[in-house]
Amino acid sequence: MDTLADIFPDCFYLLLLTRQRLQDTIAVVSRIQENAMTRKRNDAFLAGPRPVRPRAWQVLATGGAIAMATAPVLAQGFYLPTTAPAAEGGWLWQAQAEGGEGGEAGDTASGDATVDFLAGLLQIEGHLASGFALWQSNEKENGLAHMGHPKAEVYEAIKGMLTDFGPPQFEAQLEQLVEAAANGAPDEALNAMYANILAQIGVAREAAVAADPKDDFTAIVHLIRKAGDEWAEGVKDGTLVELHEYQDAWGFVQAARDRAMVLSTSADPAIKAAAEATLAALGELSSALPAVLPTGPVDGDAGYFAAAAAKIELAAFKVK
Repeated sequence: MDTLADIFPDCFYLLLLTRQRLQDTIAVVSRIQENAMTRKRNDAFLAGPRPVRPRAWQVLATGGAIAMATAPVLAQGFYLPTTAPAAEGGWLWQAQAEGGEGGEAGDTASGDATVDFLAGLLQIEGHLASGFALWQSNEKENGLAHMGHPKAEVYEAIKGMLTDFGPPQFEAQLEQLVEAAANGAPDEALNAMYANILAQIGVAREAAVAADPKDDFTAIVHLIRKAGDEWAEGVKDGTLVELHEYQDAWGFVQAARDRAMVLSTSADPAIKAAAEATLAALGELSSALPAVLPTGPVDGDAGYFAAAAAKIELAAFKVK
């Protein structure tokens, strides 16, 4: 007998997505309350709404629930935006504990091995993007540190899946890149090694997404959520407090944008439309990530990343 999921696949998916968004919102309100309590000595804050304990929300099983997943709402006196304009704040993100620099790939765990693999590839690309941007800005030591992150933090988590999918391992190439940079290799040589690594990542990605193109977008969603986590660690009240984490976020968004640019050239109309929507959502993060080495205050908050991730997830639901 056909299930509701068989008869109404899009509606079923949207209802599941709505349920997740509402669960995220509950966690977000809790985090807002926690942050507010830490600022209770701030006179301006004390003059505002009194923090209260969030109520449990029920899943809405109607068409109107879809709008609630992305529409601006008031949750116990706190504004939760779905866009990221510079003038608006708020959180729309369930934070994950990073647990230190090691084992970073686990922070994007989705429960789907292929999505986690693709998110790991994106993280590697993001770390290298930050590393090379810093290197080219004559921030050699910092750039070298970011170049070392793929091997130190991510590669072990994708190694087994890389074997399963069949493309060759590129662990040695990552090590050789860091060694060459540390030993003062010329930029031309480093750029060639970088291009070779990106090519191998491309082969691995194509092998992984062959069965389900939507996984590409789901991996981007998880990466942007991770970027929001990193950004929240790096920026406090518009001031950079942890440059390293901020630069991780910057690189992750660059990697997501680069992948979306490729997907926007797809001959599949659904993929092309989802990629264009992804690029638009990522564009809203520009004020929060003005440069790999920002020279002034940084606008925004971590809710910008959550809003972007939610928009990408919704845009991709028709990709088959």
